[in-house]
Amino acid sequence: MFIRIAFLAALVFFLDISFFKCSSSEKTEINKFKTSNEYFPLKDNSVWKYINEAPRKETIEIDVKCTTSKEEEKFELSNYPFFGNADKNVTIFTDKSGNVYVTEPNGKQLLLLPETGKFKDDYTWKYNDYLYGYLKTTPIQVKTEAGTFDCIFILFTEGFTFTIEMWLAKDVGIVKWGANRTNPPTLAFQYYVLKEYN
Repeated sequence: MFIRIAFLAALVFFLDISFFKCSSSEKTEINKFKTSNEYFPLKDNSVWKYINEAPRKETIEIDVKCTTSKEEEKFELSNYPFFGNADKNVTIFTDKSGNVYVTEPNGKQLLLLPETGKFKDDYTWKYNDYLYGYLKTTPIQVKTEAGTFDCIFILFTEGFTFTIEMWLAKDVGIVKWGANRTNPPTLAFQYYVLKEYN
């Protein structure tokens, strides 16, 4: 009788530990997924340094630093130059599905990058009141001063006057971008490439 009770107690203890381990690892995976999109990684104290693409008459360098926001599971970018507005601090976050949003000062959330589950050529979404995003997922090699990366491509446009182009690499983020006027066309399109990152 004593042996049977001891066996049952050991079995309950083992099952309890096994359940705890499963629950803990499951929770870790959920938390990891909640704040991640492999094409736009957000982490405290990350820095991306960009430089205007060569050949260049003058050198323009832009730093973008990511820090933890006061708001839970959100981050602050010290700079948001990708749409032509340098020196603009923004709040950015990734939802549970992996969609990456930028929060405007008025509180409006703009979808910068859809979850990877929706990645396919010609996927389209609305960024703001006038810009739409168009995605190309077929890998494109992009050469930068930080190295050569296989990238997805995003074109933001309202269809007539402006284009914002972005190339994003897995586990790195934006490695090249350009915001240009297309009607009438800019004399020389300006692009920025990744110089270094951590």
